[in-house]
Amino acid sequence: MAKTMATTNPVKDKYSTHTVANVQAAIDIQRYSHIRKLLRVTAYVRRFICNCRSDIQSRHTGSLTTQELSAVEISWILHCQQYSYSEEIQNLRYKKSRLPIARQLRLYLDQSGIIRCRGRIYHAPLDENTKCPIPLPAKHPLTRLMLLDAHETQLHSGMHATICQLRQRFWIPKIHQAVKSLLRTTCVTCRKVSSKPYLTPYPSPLPKCRVDDLPPFSVTGVDYS
Repeated sequence: MAKTMATTNPVKDKYSTHTVANVQAAIDIQRYSHIRKLLRVTAYVRRFICNCRSDIQSRHTGSLTTQELSAVEISWILHCQQYSYSEEIQNLRYKKSRLPIARQLRLYLDQSGIIRCRGRIYHAPLDENTKCPIPLPAKHPLTRLMLLDAHETQLHSGMHATICQLRQRFWIPKIHQAVKSLLRTTCVTCRKVSSKPYLTPYPSPLPKCRVDDLPPFSVTGVDYS
């Protein structure tokens, strides 16, 4: 689902033209353990706000559309980048002298205002997200949800498969460390499979009667079972 939303250009309907301010600030991302649930909850909140501002005839009901989910995903990515890359956004928006990270990754702003990296495979017959991935900070909660979603999409295949899935859309610094930490601490399924076996406790010391030098049958016992 995430790949479909990323490749679909959001249509400029009332969900994109009437910007709902501070929706991301009102939703605590730390309370969500899956990116799809976060997007759906945010989409329903935005739809409720837009319906309150619209006439009864123009209100939207029913299941969420791909356009709504795509617009919400873009808004969350923008919120994440504005929080972590505010200096880079101002630098690119006003065309000032580029920062070192902007020169290194050849950053630019797309039509939605999202920062993207321009690589050497720009003319390759690939998807736009693969040719120009979206940079995300390694320690942001949204990045953690993206990592977990990619890992589950690959059916818990491991670190390398998860990284390959993520690099089709995003550029995450220190991605190996982030994925390794995710598999070690967050993914319960992988922890059950790859965790160390339970260590048996050390045997207790033998009782004193078994180590003393005594005549035979000094200590006896009877088993009634």
